[in-house]
Amino acid sequence: MSELKRRASYLGRRDLRRRDEWRAKHPRVERFRRRLRWLLLGDWHPLLRDPLDLLRLSFAFSAAGFLLTGHPAIAGHMFVDFLIVVAAGRLNMPRLFDLLFILGWATQSWGNAAGLFNLNDCTNIRLGKSNHLCLGYDNFVHVVIPLTSIAPIYVLGLRLGVLPDISKETAWRHRLGTVLFAVLGVMSIEYVNEIWEYVAVNWLGLTLQIGYSDTIHDMALGILGSVAGGVLLWVWAARRWPTRRKPGVRLSRADESGSTAAKGAHRSAPRPGRPRRARR
Repeated sequence: MSELKRRASYLGRRDLRRRDEWRAKHPRVERFRRRLRWLLLGDWHPLLRDPLDLLRLSFAFSAAGFLLTGHPAIAGHMFVDFLIVVAAGRLNMPRLFDLLFILGWATQSWGNAAGLFNLNDCTNIRLGKSNHLCLGYDNFVHVVIPLTSIAPIYVLGLRLGVLPDISKETAWRHRLGTVLFAVLGVMSIEYVNEIWEYVAVNWLGLTLQIGYSDTIHDMALGILGSVAGGVLLWVWAARRWPTRRKPGVRLSRADESGSTAAKGAHRSAPRPGRPRRARR
């Protein structure tokens, strides 16, 4: 085993040495790589940090666009979703889980704007005596929202001090209790959503598919998404992934001034042609 470790260490050092030599021979490619990492993973500004914040702003711009084009209901729905993703961004989650949460809520916002929730295809599969299984975009959202909401629910409990840090916790019982707490929290949000659908149809006059069988079906899908999110949270804890957003990549002064220096060198370079005669 010790021989394998020494061999692996030697191969790793050799690969690092070759990589450093290649980067030294190709400075422009290395500079481009660092700038690309800064664009994707950098901290641009305290108010606009990275592409994830641009995705959050797209909700607000879309809400303004729908409002100006005469769709106030869709605009209001998108603005509420914008506030939700902004609040989740203030938790400083790891970028991967932040991205998953934004994409999850985008399925609901854009699905509502495009009318995808009305696309339901009822099959011949019977649920009980008089109910048939209907499949559609609504079922997809009822699974995706709980799955992608498990991370902000857990991180919120962590920031409030009611849940332990799973990146440092080793006891499996404490880890299991944390996962169960987060799963039940997400399931409660799904139940509140079903109550909102009842209020929207009976008090606000919205046209949504609602009924006893539809509610039970949606709740079952919500439980499925919550359990899948719990599995994701368990893997998060087992791998000891960090629970806070890592600092962004920063550009060095050489990278920032590299393009300016290159332009200046290009302008000051002598042009090809006949040599000038020296003045007497």
